[in-house]
Amino acid sequence: MKKLFILSLAVMLYLNSIGQESVQGFRIGGGLSVVAPVGTNLKPYSVGVGLDLLGQYGVSSQFAITGDVGYTTIFAKDDGVDAFNVIPIRAGIRFYPSSQFFLGGKAGVGIITGSGNSTSGFAYAVGAGFRMDDKLDIGLNYEAVSKNSISSPYIGLRLGYFFN
Repeated sequence: MKKLFILSLAVMLYLNSIGQESVQGFRIGGGLSVVAPVGTNLKPYSVGVGLDLLGQYGVSSQFAITGDVGYTTIFAKDDGVDAFNVIPIRAGIRFYPSSQFFLGGKAGVGIITGSGNSTSGFAYAVGAGFRMDDKLDIGLNYEAVSKNSISSPYIGLRLGYFFN
């Protein structure tokens, strides 16, 4: 029991020390996501993957302005349906209520491709995440692209890495 307590204390001290880095300044990173559709509009689709490039400018120790561009594809369940592809281009904010935890939101345009054509709509995302260290974070997002009152939502689990 004493060893478990000491190990738990050491892990808590380590996690507290790695989260003390400031979010101020400009940073650039990339991410890999695994997504799943949650809306009725995406019923013929199963799971998907995504890649993104994220720029973040920390204006204080608690707030950062973000911009991202990415590519997400959600695979079709049936052979007769093309994959649902989204290229989001968004701007947003991240709020750090603590040094390790963040909340975020972003909005912009989403280019939807599939079935031999493409269109664009309003793209947005809200989510929360955890900074594992100064370079690595993990987050859970609710994302969607809407056009003509039709929304195509999905949730994603993102593993992100800052290059600088």
